Amino acid sequence: MKGVVLAGGRGTRFNARKEKQLAMVGGERLIDIIVRRLSDSDLTKVYVAVSENSPETWRHCRRSDYNLIRTRGSGYINDLKDITRMMRPPLLTIASDIPFIQPRHVNRLLEVSQDSDFRGGWTVLIPKKHLPEGYSRDDTFKYMGVEVAATGLNIVGETDRERKIFTYSPELGININTVQDLSYAREKAGKQTI
Repeated sequence: MKGVVLAGGRGTRFNARKEKQLAMVGGERLIDIIVRRLSDSDLTKVYVAVSENSPETWRHCRRSDYNLIRTRGSGYINDLKDITRMMRPPLLTIASDIPFIQPRHVNRLLEVSQDSDFRGGWTVLIPKKHLPEGYSRDDTFKYMGVEVAATGLNIVGETDRERKIFTYSPELGININTVQDLSYAREKAGKQTI
């Protein structure tokens, strides 16, 4: 299966002078962390989806010789439509701001999806109580009676149907949306506690 890093968003909550994907965590740019971790997984090929919203990220990815896909940058759903016009599902997609993702997380989702006859999409959720200590998210919601957050790791399926699965890995709960999130991630990366 191919993987696509979603790196064309506006990053409106990030509120910094630099594009979020280029922020440094543990001495490495967020976009480079994600591409490296996906490249170390069982995915067959990794692409980065960019848009006019992220021109510096586009230049960085081009210089890094990453496989690029251009989207309109008009929101998550529209970008997925752009991507699936160019590439046939199933596809693994991941937000470009999950610095502690590991190849094993990707491989586990691939394994679950490929061991099933289900051809729809998969969304990975983390229960709020499994978020790392001292870290909070304002985008939680109830699913099956459990307070959860989306991890940003998904599979776009061949049909519109979808299944949700839980992860209990705190690493997948850290998502860089604000400058405060970035500070938290930098602190954690420096302590090597995740």
